[in-house]
Amino acid sequence: NPSKVFMDNPTVAAATGANVVSLGKALQLHGQTTVLGADVEIGDILNSLNQVILPGEGYMFIANDQGNIFTHNDSKLLNQPVSKLGLNNNDITNAARSGTERRVSISGTDYVIYARPIEGTKLTTVTVLDHNSLVAPL
Repeated sequence: NPSKVFMDNPTVAAATGANVVSLGKALQLHGQTTVLGADVEIGDILNSLNQVILPGEGYMFIANDQGNIFTHNDSKLLNQPVSKLGLNNNDITNAARSGTERRVSISGTDYVIYARPIEGTKLTTVTVLDHNSLVAPL
């Protein structure tokens, strides 16, 4: 859809070697179609996620609608399936649709996941928290 912003999966920028997300949008300029594009460093997105104070031990990342990792502090996980984190994409999808948390087990440890769609994109912010760290203060 030319009226929407195009967002590609993370890649490595040839000029800088940084992990980036490429964005593009078709615009009408002086009667001609022009494409405006930009690369956003994954590090900038991660800095925003890392500023969130979580209520327990855990982490946040962004997944795409295919169940792949879009942003994560470990750049080796970019474009890898969420199963590399021990997660099931169905749990993420169901948590995002329902707006409620899901209890999951990863390597024998209980976790709570929260997922929220990022409006206007095919991306979801996912928060993974160790269940015991949430209930320990109680």
